[in-house]
Amino acid sequence: MATSSPIPARRGSLVGPLIVLLLGIVLLIGNLRPDLSVWRLFARYWPFLLIFWGFARLLEYAIARLSSRPAPRTLAGGEVFLIILICVAGNAFSSADRGDWGSWRWSSRGLEVFGENYDFTVQQISRQVPLNASLVIENQQGNIRLVGNDTPEVRISGRKTIKAFDRADADQADKDTPVEITEEGGRIHVRTNQDRVHGNRRISSDLEISVPKSANLRLEGRTGDFDVQNVAGPVEVTSGNAGVRLANIEKNVRVNLRRSDVVRAIQVKGNVEISGRGRDIELENVAGTVTIDGDFSGTIKLHNLAKPARYNSSMTDLSFEKLPGHLEMDLGSLHATEIIGPMKTSASSE
Repeated sequence: MATSSPIPARRGSLVGPLIVLLLGIVLLIGNLRPDLSVWRLFARYWPFLLIFWGFARLLEYAIARLSSRPAPRTLAGGEVFLIILICVAGNAFSSADRGDWGSWRWSSRGLEVFGENYDFTVQQISRQVPLNASLVIENQQGNIRLVGNDTPEVRISGRKTIKAFDRADADQADKDTPVEITEEGGRIHVRTNQDRVHGNRRISSDLEISVPKSANLRLEGRTGDFDVQNVAGPVEVTSGNAGVRLANIEKNVRVNLRRSDVVRAIQVKGNVEISGRGRDIELENVAGTVTIDGDFSGTIKLHNLAKPARYNSSMTDLSFEKLPGHLEMDLGSLHATEIIGPMKTSASSE
């Protein structure tokens, strides 16, 4: 009686489970080491998951052919779902990282990416204010460059970028979001009024602002950079995702950021307080005390600090009395010259 050997069963691919395992490891690292900004890495490099997936499937197919075994199925239903999930999540995180939610649109056909950028000029506006006025500047999306001067006046100019589906939509959004200077409760408010527009239009305002040098400043935003120079009054910056550059500030500085690329302060005569999360910090020629509270995963550079300084994060606690020289620190090293103690430092791997 003739017998025949059974045909080897077609094996499922191991690539899908490996991708799930890799994502689990990444999420675990993000929980254990929040200073590493794992979410930002995923937002920027998620397409490499698909590249790895495709390469691994080709390798599986080649090995199966060489060993005369049935090749794994091209794509199982679960793998298709996982690919779609990675693409949607990756694009969503990338848009959040760029602050570019306005390019996403839900339609009857599903998730689409539409819209064009339209540019508008912010015509110069001005208002007379007291030299020591309290100013609140609100710009949810966009960059601000602010310079102090000796005149009792606020002057604003700049440009506005509106992402919309057509020119008529953009023109209407421009009319609905004028830049205004108002007085409320003894404070001068500068608003871009971006919250007046909802739906699929995204507005970014880049402003050049001149204020009285001795004004008391508070700057608020969600996404965008702040550049503040030549100010004699105190400065407070609060934002979700921003870079901050401060130069020639005569009073105290307070910066509170949910996430930042770089915080740089040069020539500050008052105290400097920085809190939140981000990457790089650079402080130079600070006459007051320095307090850094939060997780900053990049490089911290300090130079010529005249009074006590302290850096406290989930991983590191560092303090000293003065720093006539230079200190540079990242996640793996610390180098310092001409530091005056007592100096205290401790680090944790958890």
